[in-house]
Amino acid sequence: MVNIYLLIAAVVATVAISLHVYTFEVWIWPKLKDDCFPSFPFGGPEIVRGFYRTVWHFFTVNLLVTIVVNVMVGLGTLIPYGIVLIYFLIVFWILIFIEIWLIGALSLRPGQSYIKTMLRAFQWVFVLLIAFFMYLGTKYQP
Repeated sequence: MVNIYLLIAAVVATVAISLHVYTFEVWIWPKLKDDCFPSFPFGGPEIVRGFYRTVWHFFTVNLLVTIVVNVMVGLGTLIPYGIVLIYFLIVFWILIFIEIWLIGALSLRPGQSYIKTMLRAFQWVFVLLIAFFMYLGTKYQP
């Protein structure tokens, strides 16, 4: 039995991961030079720059796991506990959504518009869509 909503969630996550990787590797990473980063006890600026890239791609791994789980559960491969994983991922992505909005609010400079900032930083839309389609997938009865 195919759960179309979970497969849609996987497609949305695939678009999100593509944009996430492209944004970093093409727009952000080339502009970051070692002199933009401080030294710290584990090494010099080049090490801190590498940590920055590693932490960025932790999120990439989260999206990849979400895609795999949604495809496997959506195609009926992970039965009977697949929906439990989907519930876990829904909670995870809702917490990420809250984090994005909270960090967005905490990062504002005086005079900046919260709404304009969140509309420009639209990654939260993908997070919300992923959670929404996974939720619909938990209610889907073929």
